[in-house]
Amino acid sequence: MDIVLTGVGGQGIVFASNLIATAAIISGYKVKLTERKGLAQRGGSVLSFLRIYKDTNVSPIIPISSADLLLGFEMMETIRNIRYIKPGGVVVMNSRKIYPVNVKIGMHKYPSEKEVREILESRSLKYHIIDAQKIALSVNNPRGENVALIGFASGLGLLPIDKDILIEAIRIRSPPKYAEANIRALEKAYLLAREVR
Repeated sequence: MDIVLTGVGGQGIVFASNLIATAAIISGYKVKLTERKGLAQRGGSVLSFLRIYKDTNVSPIIPISSADLLLGFEMMETIRNIRYIKPGGVVVMNSRKIYPVNVKIGMHKYPSEKEVREILESRSLKYHIIDAQKIALSVNNPRGENVALIGFASGLGLLPIDKDILIEAIRIRSPPKYAEANIRALEKAYLLAREVR
């Protein structure tokens, strides 16, 4: 399975990639994980390739038009990296907008949610747009958007990993003071996705 995670610095994309990779390893899979960071600062573009496999060795880079799942932590970055998703693939996208400097100073326009939906609908893929920030805040975890996005994908049955293994990986990867809050965000999003499924 090939997963692309994309967003901007400060959204916890590296943590999310490592969380899924840890859960996949616990589940008996092999993983290749590669991260590309635009600006090495909060707000810079971040792209992570996660390849989960059993037998055949794979390259660490996911080719264009071949990812099974794209987890988009920020709307514009999701659209910017939509080229990685294969026909019939699935996009799970956070509705969060983080405006880059060139939009803030009026050089460029940020696409509306309607325009984003039109772009997604013009491709042969499935997509879900969720308010991961709202989910995270509802369980008192303002930094849990990343885990909520993973929980939603898991609840849709898009990850080859059991939810309990994801919880185990959260306990391994999260600093102890954030582990329970991250588990709450994952479980809340998981349950919301089960209702949609």
